[in-house]
Amino acid sequence: MAKDRKYLESPNNKGGSLQADALSFRELLANNIANIAPAIAAFYVFGAVVVGAGVGAPLIILVAGIAMLFHANTTTEFAKVTPSSGFYATYISRGLGPKVGAWLASAYVIAFICSYVAVTYQIGVWSTTAVQATFGVSFPWWVASLAFQGVALAVCWRGIKISVRTTVGLFAFELLMLVVAAVAILVTHPNAISLVGFAPHSVKGGLSGLGLGFPLAIFLFVGSGASSPLAEEMQKPHKNLPRSIMIAITFAIVLFVFLAWVEGIGFNNNVQLLLKSPFPLITAATTAIPFLGPLMYLAGLTSAMAVLMSVVNGSARVFYNVAREGLLPRTLSSVHPRWRTPHVALGTSAVLAAAATIVLSLLVGSGNGFAYSATLGTDIYMVIYIVANIALLLYFWRQAPHQLSWIRHAVVPLIGVILLAYPLWLAVKPNQPSPYGLFGVFLMVVLVATGVYGISRSQRAGSASTILDQEH
Repeated sequence: MAKDRKYLESPNNKGGSLQADALSFRELLANNIANIAPAIAAFYVFGAVVVGAGVGAPLIILVAGIAMLFHANTTTEFAKVTPSSGFYATYISRGLGPKVGAWLASAYVIAFICSYVAVTYQIGVWSTTAVQATFGVSFPWWVASLAFQGVALAVCWRGIKISVRTTVGLFAFELLMLVVAAVAILVTHPNAISLVGFAPHSVKGGLSGLGLGFPLAIFLFVGSGASSPLAEEMQKPHKNLPRSIMIAITFAIVLFVFLAWVEGIGFNNNVQLLLKSPFPLITAATTAIPFLGPLMYLAGLTSAMAVLMSVVNGSARVFYNVAREGLLPRTLSSVHPRWRTPHVALGTSAVLAAAATIVLSLLVGSGNGFAYSATLGTDIYMVIYIVANIALLLYFWRQAPHQLSWIRHAVVPLIGVILLAYPLWLAVKPNQPSPYGLFGVFLMVVLVATGVYGISRSQRAGSASTILDQEH
């Protein structure tokens, strides 16, 4: 990190360094766990996974979690040697060179914008849904979305510590509500308890169900590495970041699989009943204990707010870092003189996400807007994950052969590639229900466009870039 600190203080980095050594291990771990946003994921994403996979949703989520666990090995192994706010762009550059790094850094920005848009939909639509269900009052979802985004932006602007602590506090409430709801459902449905949700024949449509449900199942776990772009603002990143990621993703797998299993039990594992409910877990919890309804809606709101602040922080650091490397205007690498936050990147990413959200909603509606942005963003993430797994072996083979482990740096990443590549193909192949049959085309357009842009910009940026400089 010494070299990173030296670069951060260079003239190319407008405004100086971020708030170095701000976050402890406990804060990192809590932030990663909070950012899996289990309540809003269970309420908002599980239903979409059920649409694709049926009663077999717990199995699809388990497979996605295992795939992400193998991939987490790549993230943690890189973090041990080169933690950076550049995250995947840095890692891939180390293994595959500056041009590939510049390409996927640009793609990473698009993926983050897609995630930002999806989360912006989530909090706007969910808040209006919660108020309507609880008080019978309706108002435009986009008003709530912009208001909460403004609150998140203000908190994140004031510093990384206050935003992380706020996120963790919101998470504590949602976790309590989920545990209470799960216990209530199991107690009131003892005869429905079974392992049918983990049986392969329970996946609707077989492999087609895997293809439709897998990207959104992967989307559930993206937040488990949310602290990675904060690498330059934490204590002992080489040690603390890898540990926090592995613990968080293991926790996420256990929690999500458990909640998806409980959700099925709440409907006696009847997929038709599951599909009739807009929010199955809330319906099952309210049936078990009626007064839980308003509390569950509130838990969804605190969860959405927590993940929104995570995305606000993460996207700003990605914009900041990519600008620092010359792939975006240098002004985005400015740092607030008092709060030591990338304030220009914070504002810019928020404006882009809000504009994209409104435009997409006008074209396809808010419900479809979430599903489409989350799916496309996750498809891009999966490509980046696959390339990062390959880059891991090449990095240690070429640049650190004395540290090379054939298990950690070859076998495990290869399994991760296999576990991600086949479902990715199922997700983007043609002849799927409209418009998902076009997502392969959308993905190729994004990858070609970001490749042309990233490589051309990196050539102009030249040696000023550290992430694109393999000798850094």
